[in-house]
Amino acid sequence: MQTGKMTICFVSIAFCFISLAFVTPVKSEITELQALSFGTVVVISNTSPESFTIQKNGFINNSAGLRTMNNHQPAIFEVTDLNPNSFYNTTIDISTPSFTPQGGSAETFTLSISDFDSRVQANAQGVLQIRVGGTITTSGNGILNFESTNFQTQYNITVSR
Repeated sequence: MQTGKMTICFVSIAFCFISLAFVTPVKSEITELQALSFGTVVVISNTSPESFTIQKNGFINNSAGLRTMNNHQPAIFEVTDLNPNSFYNTTIDISTPSFTPQGGSAETFTLSISDFDSRVQANAQGVLQIRVGGTITTSGNGILNFESTNFQTQYNITVSR
């Protein structure tokens, strides 16, 4: 009789570093109200690329090889001191799509961001909010050598008129 072995890794993907750039010179302020967080993720299988998605509205979706435990949320940024009732375009560039583990994990996650507010209108007070969701994906190489540590990466948000 052969017994199966299931390896479960708990990985906390707690935060991302964010920077904001304005294309035109403005004296606006940006505040991160809520960081993009994938929370604690359990990697059950990595025989094919496994993914976990947080949509900008907070809905989640994950493939069979990943489970989420807690503390997952989309990012929310607030930009102030803009022209009231004006529309702004946002773009997001991921400078390093691979999450870097803070520990010595041999495996990493790849981040993609495709769910964000690309055109937003400032309110009458010149304030707007940008909501950002994203997807993390495993390598799918069959290795389950994920350390139980925090993973982090950086992406840039550009706001322009």
